[in-house]
Amino acid sequence: MHKTKKLKNVLFLPTDQSPEQFSANFLNNLNDTHPLWNEIDETFDHQYCFQEFPNEDIQTDREKAKKWFNTHLSDWGRNASKVLNVWKKENKELVQEFNDNFDELINRINK
Repeated sequence: MHKTKKLKNVLFLPTDQSPEQFSANFLNNLNDTHPLWNEIDETFDHQYCFQEFPNEDIQTDREKAKKWFNTHLSDWGRNASKVLNVWKKENKELVQEFNDNFDELINRINK
């Protein structure tokens, strides 16, 4: 945990995946009619999202994953909030479990 003190931006996710892999899996599993696509942008869809980098590449190649993520980050809002907020709404139980575990960890560290 001491490494994170030096970082300006830290993102904790309820997964062992990188933020790029996590985001790609979530978006890849959305159906084409999911409202998130239009919330991002009316021209943004599954095909556009993965046209340069298929999800398989994002899951296995860290450099391609970073390029893919950074290419779309400006479309996804500050800190990818458009994507992450929808994921949180659709996974309330996982979010609550993660928050509980995170709070417990922080409490143990602060003792």
